[in-house]
Amino acid sequence: LKQIMNNLKADRYIFDGNTTFNIDNITAIIKADLSIAEVSAASILAKVSRDRYMQKKSLEYPNYQFDK
Repeated sequence: LKQIMNNLKADRYIFDGNTTFNIDNITAIIKADLSIAEVSAASILAKVSRDRYMQKKSLEYPNYQFDK
């Protein structure tokens, strides 16, 4: 996480949730995706990326039915 933040310079980072992972400059906001458009967009991108990854993994491990 710190490595990512080093590559993405900002004065403040907003996380959707209730923890800052004890890292400076993080603001944790529960349900931030409901009130902040950028967080909502990031949430959609993350879910699409996760779904694509799980579809690929389902080919490797069909018994786990990751594609469902």
